[in-house]
Amino acid sequence: MEADRISNLPLDLTYNILECLPLQEAAKTSVLSQHWRFLWASIPQLVLDESFCATIVNGKSEPADISLRYSKVVNSILLSHVGPISKFVLFVPSFPGERYPWVNYVFRDGEFYPNLKKKLPECLFTCSGLTHLTLIGCKLRSLPPSFMGFPCLIYFKLVGSQELSVETKISELVKVTDDHPLQIDCSFTLRCLRKVQLLRVSGWIRELQLIKYILAHSPVLGNMTNELHKNMEVEQKYNFALEAMRYCRASPNAEIIIKDK
Repeated sequence: MEADRISNLPLDLTYNILECLPLQEAAKTSVLSQHWRFLWASIPQLVLDESFCATIVNGKSEPADISLRYSKVVNSILLSHVGPISKFVLFVPSFPGERYPWVNYVFRDGEFYPNLKKKLPECLFTCSGLTHLTLIGCKLRSLPPSFMGFPCLIYFKLVGSQELSVETKISELVKVTDDHPLQIDCSFTLRCLRKVQLLRVSGWIRELQLIKYILAHSPVLGNMTNELHKNMEVEQKYNFALEAMRYCRASPNAEIIIKDK
């Protein structure tokens, strides 16, 4: 009988192989043996992204059924997991009445990559070690009084600001205020932020305030990409670019990229 060479690979290499597979395929390896069952249960990177969600809820049409199915699968994966999670990619779909206790459960000492649409779970604001954040058309009605920002944020992506965000309270994510957008305690410096993407930018005042704050309080920022909304007029685009380019930058390497769709 030929020897099982794959099972004898170094642990790190085996994890790397599993992490290259879609999560559903990686899960199937757990039936091979007790050894592989342990490897699957202890995989340090969990990618529960939008494509994963689409696969899980395929064939479901009712929002309640979709929400229940997705929640059950995510709960099952997290409850069976052992050991640390170094990277967690989470897609949170916008279902009526959804509640996602797994945000608190999974957030430990590693990287956390939430991809959020429409509604933000309140427990997100307790993740002070958040490193990556994507917001898609999110609406913020209020933020917890104890929220102190995301001081470890490395990557921030904002999509669909014309529906929500900057026009409501998205700027509070980095503690920007309407009355004093620049007089902010230095403890809110985004000392880890390296990359920012703002999509569908419409040139609103709140958007400019957010851009101004990020540039002035991100000492290691590498680049900020602003993709302009397709409905902006030529003059609006010109005025936006002129205004954004004159803002002070805390990082000597910060590059402002303006894309016209």
